[in-house]
Amino acid sequence: MKKKWANLTPNFYRLILSSASRNIADSFYLIALSLSLVQVYQVDAASLSLFTLVGMLPRLFAAAYGPYLQAIRKNRLAILSLQLVQLLIMVGILLCLLQSWSLPWMVSLNLLFSFVTVCLNNLQMKVIPSVLDNNDDLLDKSVDVQYLAGNVLDITSNFVASVLLGFISYLILM
Repeated sequence: MKKKWANLTPNFYRLILSSASRNIADSFYLIALSLSLVQVYQVDAASLSLFTLVGMLPRLFAAAYGPYLQAIRKNRLAILSLQLVQLLIMVGILLCLLQSWSLPWMVSLNLLFSFVTVCLNNLQMKVIPSVLDNNDDLLDKSVDVQYLAGNVLDITSNFVASVLLGFISYLILM
């Protein structure tokens, strides 16, 4: 067993770690945003559901703009640019919450954040083969590990986030 995992490169571990940390961050982003919407805007459950569904639209239509993302040649520059855009959107979301801007601003920024995240994930998938030196064995292992880790982390981070949401909701209501 030890020999099977002995030829893994540092890039393989970095890839798995970055994928796992993004997965956890996405879960907590949605929980924190939901709590913020309830606290700042006093949205009801139906509005919160609609807000979440609108944020899922970019994933639904990813096939429509996927070919344009595949045509990008400077992947790393595009990834860095999109990460900067994500950071700016997060600043915009924080400003919305701190200044209590109207709810359509929040919906728009969340939709834009979701769109940028989907684009970023697609571009990151393009660079995985070069990050792993086009090694088929490493690519296969990374798919297996990312799939397993993604499922385990989804369940775990969503559970922890739900417990946190329940605890914070309890504190707010009491």
